[in-house]
Amino acid sequence: DDNNIRKVLLWFNISTIIKNEKSNIKFQFDRYKKESWDIEHIRSQADKYPDKEEKESWIKDILNLTTVEKTEDDILKMNKKEFENFFNKIQKNIDGEDDFNKHSIGNLTLLDSETNRSYGNAFFSIKRKTIIENDKKGTFIPICTKNLFLKYYSKNATDLQKWTEEDAESYKSAILETFEELKNGA
Repeated sequence: DDNNIRKVLLWFNISTIIKNEKSNIKFQFDRYKKESWDIEHIRSQADKYPDKEEKESWIKDILNLTTVEKTEDDILKMNKKEFENFFNKIQKNIDGEDDFNKHSIGNLTLLDSETNRSYGNAFFSIKRKTIIENDKKGTFIPICTKNLFLKYYSKNATDLQKWTEEDAESYKSAILETFEELKNGA
């Protein structure tokens, strides 16, 4: 359940800080207690098409990310079927194949609710950009959340614009390794 996942992710962050004896990073418990926190799906969990409000934001995102031969007006004028085909093509192009387990621990992280809800079901690259901008502004981004958006856990971080199944598996392995160390008293 969400509460147990939140505890696992919280412990992963705390353990990461504790293990790095030379670091001066502190977990900001006061902000964690005062602020509202979500379990963020790194690669969007949405399997639905954007509603009217999300559509304009989604269009702006794709026009900034890719070369699309359509204008914003062209996309907004599409009928439902045309838009669904266009949406699926763009999603596949940007995110890759969709056989990805979006509810695996390898696709979940802690993020403050305000940041998480500000970008909705955006692509990884948009989320990554937002995380970096918010971190620069002083928003508390837990260390493991920051690390995964910087692809710290990824063995082959060749594409910073996508969260792949391989990235998720590497991140999941890092979480499991932390708990294995805890179990073994390390």
